[in-house]
Amino acid sequence: MPILLILGWPFLEIVLLMKMGQRFGPFNMLTEIILSAAIGIMVLRFNGFTFMNRLNAAMAKGESVNDAMLNGFLLFFGGVLLILPGVLTDIVGFVFVFPMTRWLICLLAGLQIKKMIKSGGIKIITPESTPSNGNPKSKNLDESKIIDI
Repeated sequence: MPILLILGWPFLEIVLLMKMGQRFGPFNMLTEIILSAAIGIMVLRFNGFTFMNRLNAAMAKGESVNDAMLNGFLLFFGGVLLILPGVLTDIVGFVFVFPMTRWLICLLAGLQIKKMIKSGGIKIITPESTPSNGNPKSKNLDESKIIDI
């Protein structure tokens, strides 16, 4: 499936750009590409500082930085997608940039992660859960599913 997505996405982008160019004209499509790239650059530039300030404020208060990290990642990824030329990348980029859709994505991602933790798809290893030698392998864990944070 990922290889199909990697190969199919650029093909679909090219076909959509050609169809949209025929429908709206090449000048309008070029304007859309330039404007979306400019918006993507502004998103990256202005939200980078905001993200760092939110992260520092959350750490100073002793709060969890998970929301700030996920929001920052989605804003960054959305900005990069807006810079790339293409209709689909612009749509996905705007979905990641708008606060309401970003909030929904964060909510759904959090629910999916909780579900995976409950089902055992994600195992959380804390210092208290590891043996005295500190080696998580000695607890018969699947090494391919361990994420060291």
